[in-house]
Amino acid sequence: MDNLRQDLHVIDRPQIGVSRYWDIYLPLGMSTIPAGCFKLMRIAMDDLDQPGAAIATWQIISIMTLQTFGIIGMAVVVLLRMEMGMTQLTELCPKTPTFRRRRCLLISLVFLALFDIFLNVGLAFKEASPLIVLSVLWYLVYLLGIRLTFRGLQEPEHPSSVPQS
Repeated sequence: MDNLRQDLHVIDRPQIGVSRYWDIYLPLGMSTIPAGCFKLMRIAMDDLDQPGAAIATWQIISIMTLQTFGIIGMAVVVLLRMEMGMTQLTELCPKTPTFRRRRCLLISLVFLALFDIFLNVGLAFKEASPLIVLSVLWYLVYLLGIRLTFRGLQEPEHPSSVPQS
């Protein structure tokens, strides 16, 4: 039973550096929902670029709702990652996290926000499709920034993780 408890403790604890869940699954998952909706909206409004085309009220409300939820969703992800990153840095650094590490974490989260913005704009507007490629670059820079933030840090020894004789 103790081995199972130790295994669950290791699974629940976030990884140092790039976390599969916090840095890959969650941001990509949160960005696909509004991105998919923006893509569908672009398809639905494809004929609005014609002269004299009128936009319906439901389309305006849909766009504003999607933008609002998309912004709030990714903002929550960025804030959660910031909180988790600062908690990790506080636990792993001997005294206080260095200014370089805190700045690197902040800058990497700015690139995560840029990833979401460029992806949504690239999918929403036909002329902005090249921004999708740029959003992939911003996401990779985000992952690199997270990796640099936690570079060289090691987990402290926990009494529960030390094998008992």
